[in-house]
Amino acid sequence: MIENENQLTGTIQSDDELTVEWSSVTGPRGYSAYEVAQRNGFRGSIDDWLKSLKGETGEQGIQGPQGEQGIQGPQGEQGKPFTYDMFTPEQLEKLKGPKGDKGDTGLQGEQGEKGDPFKYTDFTEDQLSALKGPKGDIGLTGPEGPQGKPFTYDDFTEEQLKALTGPKGERGEIGPKGDPFKYEDFSFEQLESLRGPEGKQGPQGEPGEPGEPGQPGKQGDQGPKGDPGTQWYVGDFYGEDVPSNPKEGDLFLNTNIRNKNAIFIFQTGDWYQKYFLEPNLNKFLQFDEVEEWDIEE
Repeated sequence: MIENENQLTGTIQSDDELTVEWSSVTGPRGYSAYEVAQRNGFRGSIDDWLKSLKGETGEQGIQGPQGEQGIQGPQGEQGKPFTYDMFTPEQLEKLKGPKGDKGDTGLQGEQGEKGDPFKYTDFTEDQLSALKGPKGDIGLTGPEGPQGKPFTYDDFTEEQLKALTGPKGERGEIGPKGDPFKYEDFSFEQLESLRGPEGKQGPQGEPGEPGEPGQPGKQGDQGPKGDPGTQWYVGDFYGEDVPSNPKEGDLFLNTNIRNKNAIFIFQTGDWYQKYFLEPNLNKFLQFDEVEEWDIEE
C-alpha cells in the first residue's frame, strides 16, 4: 500500500508461511547521462551526444581459436558447366604464362578442299574498322559536271513520298455550301470512266435543224519561210546609199541629181540601169521600151 508520495510499503508472504515486510522511500529524481553532459557544458542534440560517445577504433584483437566443423549443409542445385566464354579479360590475362620457345615444325597436313573466294561481305565490322586508315586530306575540286535536270514531283519514289507524309491532321471545319454540280464540271477522264460498253447500232434518226456556227479553230502552225522577195532601195546611187550585199533582182531608185529617178537592177553580180522616169507621161519606162510601169501614188 502507498502511505504517501515519497514512501512505499508492502508485505510479501510465501507458501511456507514466511512473511516479509518491506518499506522504501522515494528520493529526488536523478539526471540522465545526457542531462549530466549538458550540465557539464555539452551543446547539441541527444543524437549528437550519442555520436560523441563513440571512441577511436581499437587495435586488432587476438585471433580466436578455430571453431568446430559445422554440420554438412544440404546439396545445392546442379550448376551450369564453366566454359571459356565465362572468363573475364583479367582472368585470362592472369592465366597467360611466359612465352615459350619456338616448337618444331609440324608435319605437312593434307591438302584441303578448295574454299569459296573471299568477298567483301565476309569481313566482320571489327575487321573493317581495323583496315580503315586515318582520314586523308581533302582532295582537289573536280571539274564541274553537266547541268542536271530540275527535280520534279515525278522523281520521288514511293518510299520517299511515304517518308514525307506527316501524321493525319484533325478534321477541319465544314466549309460553305458549294455550287451545284453540272455536266460541264466533269473532266474528260471522269466522263470516259462513266462511259459504258458500246451498244448496238440504232435506227437512223430524222435530220436535225442546222446548228449554230462553231467557234473558230485554233491558230495553225507557222508555215515554212518563203523565198525572199525583191528588195527596194532608195537613195544616192552615186554616194554611200548603195547596199553592200544585195541579192539578185533587187532594185535601187536613184535620188541623185545625176541621172535622177533612174531605177537600177542588180543582176549577175552588178547593177544595171533598167527604168527611167518620163515626166511628160508620168511613167517609168524601160530603156528598151518593151514594158512600162505605172507610178504608184
